[in-house]
Amino acid sequence: MSSTLSLRHSSEPSWLSLFRPVLMASLRKVFAYGGLSNLLALAPSVYMLEVYGRVVTSRSGLTLVMMTVLIIAVYAWMEVIDWVRESWLQTLANKLELQLSPRIWKMTLQAQLTGPAPVQASLADVQQLRSFLTSPATLALVDLPFAVVVILIIFAIHIWLGVASVLAAAVLGVVTYITHQRVHHPMDHAQQAAQASQILASSLLRQSESVLAMGMQDHAQRLWQERQDVFLDLQAQASQGAGWGSAMSRFIQVLQGSLLLGLGCWLTLMDLIPAHGGMMVVASILGAKALSPITQLIMHSRTLEQAWASWQRLDSFLGPAKKEIAPMPMPAPKGLLSGANLSLRSPDGQAELLKGVQFRIEPGQLLAVLGPSGAGKTSLSRMLVGIWPPATGKVRLDGVDIHAWDRAEIGPHIGYLPQNVELFEGTLALNIARFQQPDQNLLDEVITATGLQGWVSGLPLGLNTPLGVDGHALSGGMRQRVGLARALYGWPRLVVLDEPNAHLDELGEAQLTQSLAIAKARSCTVVLITHRTAVLSLADQLMVLRDGQMQACGPRDEVIAALQRAMQQPRSAAGVAP
Repeated sequence: MSSTLSLRHSSEPSWLSLFRPVLMASLRKVFAYGGLSNLLALAPSVYMLEVYGRVVTSRSGLTLVMMTVLIIAVYAWMEVIDWVRESWLQTLANKLELQLSPRIWKMTLQAQLTGPAPVQASLADVQQLRSFLTSPATLALVDLPFAVVVILIIFAIHIWLGVASVLAAAVLGVVTYITHQRVHHPMDHAQQAAQASQILASSLLRQSESVLAMGMQDHAQRLWQERQDVFLDLQAQASQGAGWGSAMSRFIQVLQGSLLLGLGCWLTLMDLIPAHGGMMVVASILGAKALSPITQLIMHSRTLEQAWASWQRLDSFLGPAKKEIAPMPMPAPKGLLSGANLSLRSPDGQAELLKGVQFRIEPGQLLAVLGPSGAGKTSLSRMLVGIWPPATGKVRLDGVDIHAWDRAEIGPHIGYLPQNVELFEGTLALNIARFQQPDQNLLDEVITATGLQGWVSGLPLGLNTPLGVDGHALSGGMRQRVGLARALYGWPRLVVLDEPNAHLDELGEAQLTQSLAIAKARSCTVVLITHRTAVLSLADQLMVLRDGQMQACGPRDEVIAALQRAMQQPRSAAGVAP
């Protein structure tokens, strides 16, 4: 909340404020047409007065027919106006999504990589605002000022009828407040409990093999059920509070109509309003009309509250409006990768992950990175592809800071295979082609280079085979090989592979060696992070990491010789023959 307030008191307007002119322009049109709609809504009361005051006394059938035709036309026109208003709000909701969703998508994706805290605003907030704009709550909010006009008309009929209407509106206001108190806190806690339950369920389902293999299913189900019961109990409390508010508001609205009718009858008997009885019926109808927007707001108060919370989260998340400068187009890189005096800290800045890293890799060379677990190899891979910025120094591709390079521009020139292979729901061809329109020649080249042609030809649908969510149908080794094909698709200038042989057998590792040789022949600069030494025969350079520090880096044979000498020195000092 403090970040939201700071944005609003800042001299810089928030990014979300750029949408406000569009929002207000649409709402002004909806409000203007709402005035016309609410004016026409008085037509039934006028019709009733005319029937009582003119038709009944004159006994003119023609007058009745003409007035009936007129009221039917008014009803039709009211429906057209309401349809237009709803269409404008639907268009406004579409504009909101088109303007916000692409930016939030990019910011959320970036925040997932670099932010230590969970993202508080998401595309779900946009959907919440969109649902609110197209809900009856928005029209009720816009129509609320007209309720005041209707009450003034009731006052014009008689002051006591107006007082009764104001009292009914005040009671509804109290009901609204009580309902908010009874719903707000249980619903907030219910949402938190539901999120915790969903996170636990997703975690347990991802580990289904371990859960079933070790007989933990009953304990896991009981643990999930405990959290689910908390959610259900809180949701029931909130539903009971909302149900009480809806029931009370309907009761007051119905009761008000009867009380206004009774009060109007008493005033008629006292000769304080016209004696023909039409005015007391009109007052009853107008009273219900005045309370209608308030009742709608009570029924949709939770929607209104959620929409406001979503707007605040988005306002804080998107930050101040800054003019985006289009990046300068850069020539396609050739693959010269370099870095000097590089250090890297964790995204929260608390831990130092790497320090003292430097290298220079020429196009077509392969740098193999060795080191024990926890040495910082994966952190190095993320820094090399520009996901994590270094704390000191620059990773440069052809002399340009790779982290500052526009991702859409540099992305096709980078191939990346993370330790945890991430495949997406879609066909095999789309996964390899990075969800671009697949180029058949490039697909054939990379499938041949990675040795997948036999496997692909055995699939019933070939490259059009759906991989399912996260590629769950594939084995660990096959996922890695598909991920390798994606990394090499288009033969990017820089290829970073993090443990690409972790799940491969001897045949798969031999094919990996062949794939790396082809990539080098195509002048791809390759950084290979591995625990195994079978692929070192292709390495031109070798880097050794330990505890986040670079122990050695240089030509492969020189580094190996230096490591052997370093290992022999302790043995010689202890008097052990080499």
